[in-house]
Amino acid sequence: LKIILVFAELERNMTSERVTAVMLSRAGSGQWNGGRVPYGYDYDSERQEFSINEDQAAAVRLMYNEYESIKSLVQVARLLNAKGIKSRKGREWTPTTLGIILRNPFYVGIYRYNYRDESGGLTDWTIKPEKEWIMIEDHHPAIIETKQWDNVQLILTKNRRYEPGSTYVRKNIHVFAGLLKCGYCGSYMVSSLDRERAGGYRPSIYACSRKRRHGDCDNKYISDRTLGPFVLNYIANIMQAQRSFGKTTTIQTLGKKLLRGDALSDVKR
Repeated sequence: LKIILVFAELERNMTSERVTAVMLSRAGSGQWNGGRVPYGYDYDSERQEFSINEDQAAAVRLMYNEYESIKSLVQVARLLNAKGIKSRKGREWTPTTLGIILRNPFYVGIYRYNYRDESGGLTDWTIKPEKEWIMIEDHHPAIIETKQWDNVQLILTKNRRYEPGSTYVRKNIHVFAGLLKCGYCGSYMVSSLDRERAGGYRPSIYACSRKRRHGDCDNKYISDRTLGPFVLNYIANIMQAQRSFGKTTTIQTLGKKLLRGDALSDVKR
């Protein structure tokens, strides 16, 4: 059985290598290996040709033009969403999806293949060495001029905090990041640093992501200076209530016990 398993593993590896070699050969000759068709294009599988989707291409040109002017992915995403422009799946634009489009050389007519190493999974990919990339110029009609694309890459390079595909280690820990939702619209709250206080301390602040993208949510940001005592006070009350909770304890009594403390004085129930 062990011998059979060894040969089975060897056969799987050889099959994988053969498939990879065929895919690289196809890409090297300019053939499309499938996958998600970039926004702004349509693909004819019978003729194996790309054509420009004029409605989407107009949105792509707007992205590049506005980013050259504003130099902010957040502001451009907010602008697109305010204009009612949707992605191919009908979703709103985010800085992440905009960054993918602005960095993709497909929009200047270049087909790039073997660019990413996804052996660690789709969410844990890295960029391969440039010598391994397959770059086919004049592969399809361009939407963006090369000069503008190069200029956008320079702006992105100056603005980005880390290389695409690399592991980003935060310099600051936001304790409640990913745990908060807006009480007004239900969107997630995004974290950032507040202004510096005496002694160099900079608390985290959390703001509505929809307000950041669209500006149409009335919720204000909340700081660690408010949220931290609130959460710790509530957890301490839960621990105290557990010790004295019994069959005769009423809901009203439990509610009062859970809301003890200055940090919870504004909570109604």
